[in-house]
Amino acid sequence: MILRIVHNKHRTAAQVYSELHWLEFLRHHGATVAGPFPSLNDNLVETIVVEDTPLHVSVFARARGKLIDIRQERNNKQLFQAWGLAIGRLHRLTADYRPPADIVRREDDVNIFKSTLAQYIPAEPALQERVAAIVGATERLPKTKDWYGLIHSDVHQYNFFYDGEAVQIFDFDDACYHQLASDLAIPLYYAIWGNNLKSQAEKDAFGRLFFEHFLIGYQREFHVSREHLATIPLLLQFRDCELLAVLLSEFGATPSEKEIALVESFKKRLLENQLIVNI
Repeated sequence: MILRIVHNKHRTAAQVYSELHWLEFLRHHGATVAGPFPSLNDNLVETIVVEDTPLHVSVFARARGKLIDIRQERNNKQLFQAWGLAIGRLHRLTADYRPPADIVRREDDVNIFKSTLAQYIPAEPALQERVAAIVGATERLPKTKDWYGLIHSDVHQYNFFYDGEAVQIFDFDDACYHQLASDLAIPLYYAIWGNNLKSQAEKDAFGRLFFEHFLIGYQREFHVSREHLATIPLLLQFRDCELLAVLLSEFGATPSEKEIALVESFKKRLLENQLIVNI
């Protein structure tokens, strides 16, 4: 079992419960997720107070399998299909999820960016204009049931274990309302970023192989249209905006040369309207 302790500054007890209520629904209906266990009081989250600080405690099953090293799995089509299938099942099941009226609703991802992350974008007019255009275009995407809903929002290779057959997902802390296609764009994004490929041609070739087989798995559980797939480039750029802001919020006033170079690579990609990968 895995014990998780969440500081109240990060999430309130009600916010943690909203995550775990959805996760428990997914586990109960057959999703490959590391679900929560209730406490002896039959609560999914318990709060303890340490030196006047509320800490929210939950217990989870340990996921089956182990972490993967994407650099060692560049041709593992079975893994890519299992990855897509696991996310497709999340989306299929969540289409029938109805959170109770008294549960705190998870936030909209674009609203999270605008309210908490946008302040970290450097005050450079061209960059701010480009970021605003990407965020605005993302915000204008349809919000109908087949486009938009509650998603994990972070199913990269460090948030699941793989046992050689199935992917078991954990860490639903970033769950939010967003475009369903974002749960497709994010695995692609991080598979490229974590692969240490040097040239854009190598990235694009791997990206096409990865995404082709990811979609084979995904569509065994949930349909994705050409219209949804057409939003992937925009959603990759939206993730660039988010990560740029997160990195700048964490690096502080005196970033290292490596951190500066990383930030500049994000800014360059955004200003030149380039994608991390072209599929």
